[in-house]
Amino acid sequence: PRGPLSFQAHDTNKDGFISEDEFNAVKAARMSANAEAGMPMRNAGNSPDFAYFDTNKDGKISKEELEKGQRKQPQGRVNSQ
Repeated sequence: PRGPLSFQAHDTNKDGFISEDEFNAVKAARMSANAEAGMPMRNAGNSPDFAYFDTNKDGKISKEELEKGQRKQPQGRVNSQ
């Protein structure tokens, strides 16, 4: 799917937060799937990392942090979320 992924897609252990491991695993899986599908990867290197979304620096991303970060990104540029 194009566009940002939902919080539920990132929170794979369903604990109500996104850990850095969860974030990176979902991001890697999505990038791999996009590459296999032959989708353009022009901005892949510019996609936001975990720290971009973890604005309070507590080591986890809340639903509010994810959604706020996704809204700050130009349309179609959030490849990891």
